[in-house]
Amino acid sequence: MEQFMLIYKGGDANWMAKASREEIAASKAQWQDWAAALQAKGQLVSLGAPLVFSGFKVSGDGGISDISSTRVADLVTGYSFIKAGSMEEAITWAEKSPYISYPDASVEVRQVTQMVSEGSSA
Repeated sequence: MEQFMLIYKGGDANWMAKASREEIAASKAQWQDWAAALQAKGQLVSLGAPLVFSGFKVSGDGGISDISSTRVADLVTGYSFIKAGSMEEAITWAEKSPYISYPDASVEVRQVTQMVSEGSSA
C-alpha cells in the first residue's frame, strides 16, 4: 500500500463559533467513525489536525506575507495521512471524509513519495 496525504482546503472559518453543541458533537462523531473505518482496515496513518485560518507565507527571496487575505477556499485547513492500494482508493476515502460536508470545503489527495538518498536509485 502507498501512503497518501489528504489536504483539507477551504471551509467556513467561523463554523465552530456558529455551530450548536449538537452540530459539533455530530461532526466529531462523523470524524471518529471515518477514522475507525480506516483504522479497522489498517489504513489510518495519522488523523492529522485542523489548522487555524491564519498564518504567514515565507518565500525564498525573503518575502513574508500574511495569508489571512488569501481566499478561504485556497487555504490549507487541515490534513490526514492514510494508506491505500491506489489513487482511486485514496480518492474514495477522501469522498467519505466528513470534511467534504462542510460549506465550501474540498479535499486534495496527494501520494507521498520517499526521499531518494545519495547513492540509491529512484
